[in-house]
Amino acid sequence: MDKPSVRVVLYEGAGGRPLEGEHRRELLSTLLQAGYPVSRVTADGELASADDSPLIVLGDFDDGKVASAEIEGTKARVAFHDVNGDDVETLVHRVGKFREEVSGPESKPWLPWFP
Repeated sequence: MDKPSVRVVLYEGAGGRPLEGEHRRELLSTLLQAGYPVSRVTADGELASADDSPLIVLGDFDDGKVASAEIEGTKARVAFHDVNGDDVETLVHRVGKFREEVSGPESKPWLPWFP
């Protein structure tokens, strides 16, 4: 059984600061190459309707306070993570860890055992 997809939101809206351009580009590229669907929210934008995929929101939140919000239309788990100067590798690892939390550990293929 496949693990559920985790939707990633890069939050740069009210209560958060925009990510530095090169850092944002590298993070977006790495997440997309890893197969994660990614959305970006700015002060002028809105997020598309949520589905039932788990959602992790990454942002550089003001005063280090992680935003909390209601995500209408989803029953899935939602997590917030302050990027807090984390490098891309650390952030992608955090997304992977969240995916593990919502779907359980990676299952290994069954190997037959004969005495």
